[in-house]
Amino acid sequence: MASKSIAKKILSNRIVQTVLVVLLLIVAVAGTWHLSAFVNRPTEEITSDSIREEIVPITELAAYEYNFTQVLNFSSTNASLPFNLDVPFSGNRFIATIDGEATIFVDASKIEVMPHKMPDGSIWAVDISLPHAEVKDPVTVDPNTLEVLYKQDGFTNPVTSEDYNDLLKYTNELQIEKVSQSDVLKRADERVQSLIRDHLGGIYGDEVSLSFSYK
Repeated sequence: MASKSIAKKILSNRIVQTVLVVLLLIVAVAGTWHLSAFVNRPTEEITSDSIREEIVPITELAAYEYNFTQVLNFSSTNASLPFNLDVPFSGNRFIATIDGEATIFVDASKIEVMPHKMPDGSIWAVDISLPHAEVKDPVTVDPNTLEVLYKQDGFTNPVTSEDYNDLLKYTNELQIEKVSQSDVLKRADERVQSLIRDHLGGIYGDEVSLSFSYK
């Protein structure tokens, strides 16, 4: 009887050992599969297109608007009279103010991205080509804010709608020129770079090197 009991214990122990070995093999195979799946995982999420898709919304967030008030000042004489006659009271003058809004933006359609990858598919650097920030042309003016300060219609030479339209065109050109000559666009470029660095650093890690160039 004792020998039978010992045989049963040995058999039981072998069964337990066999089950443990099988479980260990299953765990090992599963671990190997997961490791292989991780190493050979699809790298679509770190292609140039996917990184660009991450950047585009950031450039849209970087866009901003500023308000301005433009003084409209116009005066002329009636030079269309025959023989260039100088008729008294033929001069006209128009002085007014009008409010508007200018938009600073980056044209996202011109963004280009070139990722540099390690053998395992992870990225270690990204080259980003951006267009400079610019002023949206034309600027927006609000006709309802027009405030006429002074108006004088000359004899046979009144202020016309054409004169008014010329003033609005001049307002557009002047505002774009003022922004272009200031440091507003330079600061906008720096802001875009900073936002992109923070955003991509949060996704791929701060160790990923980012370099920027401009078209």
